[in-house]
Amino acid sequence: YDPIDATTVELIDGKNASGDVAIPSMVTNGNVSYQVTEIGACAFKGNTSLTSIVIPNCVKAIRPFAFNGCTGLTTVISYIETPFSLGALKGVFLNNENVVYATYLQFTLYVPAGTKSLYEQASWTDASRIVEMGGDAYAIFDSTTGTLTFKCGEKPSGDNVYDAEDTGSYPGWRGQMTKVKKVVFDASFAFARPKSTASWFAFEFGDDS
Repeated sequence: YDPIDATTVELIDGKNASGDVAIPSMVTNGNVSYQVTEIGACAFKGNTSLTSIVIPNCVKAIRPFAFNGCTGLTTVISYIETPFSLGALKGVFLNNENVVYATYLQFTLYVPAGTKSLYEQASWTDASRIVEMGGDAYAIFDSTTGTLTFKCGEKPSGDNVYDAEDTGSYPGWRGQMTKVKKVVFDASFAFARPKSTASWFAFEFGDDS
């Protein structure tokens, strides 16, 4: 981190970070605390080990090429309520530094409820990859792979889609439990607030009803 003034700093180097990273709102040097308000130019550039990043609302600027070439990035969670422009020429979330021919990195961008259109206008990524936090908590069962996936957002329709907000005594997917081989919690489910998870994975062997 580099100081911007007496109370704020800029994150300047995240090239050695890996996996899931949350940028802190505050950092401390000695007895002095500073708010993180900027992500510096090329801060994470070319870091292919980065898989997700959480950006706090206190960040007011992301400088050019900050996440350029971070091809392992699958999830960006932004708590910024009033997004600033990240036009293509800044190359922030592009797959390479040739901004004329580069494309957006293939991540899902989670944003505060009610701000999707603002992020679209600010050119953070393709509109189809922007998901508002909150929404319906649900589970979807893929009978081909035996995967039960929990998500949060706009709930699709279908006989294999189940409510996860209020499951009552037993969840709707109970009848599929003998067929479930894997359970996956999508990153969006971090924003779900189910009333209870009791009996979510309880079932009677041989019960396909």
